[in-house]
Amino acid sequence: MNMQLKFDGQTHSIDANTLVNVLLHYQNIVQEANRIYGGGSREVKLQVNAIKKGSFIIELGLVQNVIEQLFSKNVVEYVAALTEIVGFVYSAYKVMGGKPVKTDDDVKKISHINVNGDMNIRIKVYNSRETRTAISNAIQTADEDSSVEGFSVEVEEKEVASFTRQEFKSYEYD
Repeated sequence: MNMQLKFDGQTHSIDANTLVNVLLHYQNIVQEANRIYGGGSREVKLQVNAIKKGSFIIELGLVQNVIEQLFSKNVVEYVAALTEIVGFVYSAYKVMGGKPVKTDDDVKKISHINVNGDMNIRIKVYNSRETRTAISNAIQTADEDSSVEGFSVEVEEKEVASFTRQEFKSYEYD
């Protein structure tokens, strides 16, 4: 399972600080999802592969014993679940404007988001202040780079959230 972070713009490049900062915030989200979903019992390693202009596939790899990886589908399933959780939190952030899910009405607002697995875990990861702050900071970082006209997140080539330059300020939330 893969995830793409895309930066829209007229040029074939963005400031290196923009990429590094957005990836650091993304890593914070993954670590928080790992902490809540897996109890932090597994070490998560991120690998970034450039594939085309303005796009990077973010691959989640778990650092475990090589023998265990060869004979266990647990690793693949865990990485897939983490990727789906991270995709969910970006999508929920877009719907909720960065505000936490607190009421039944809030849950209804995000109920249309495709969820495989426990919705309560996904909401718990999303509601984590660290998660929402990391997304807000990633959007703010993109906003500070004049070459970035938009920022989007895809899971398995399906867009889960996108933010345009015109929207950036309204999604910067702490």
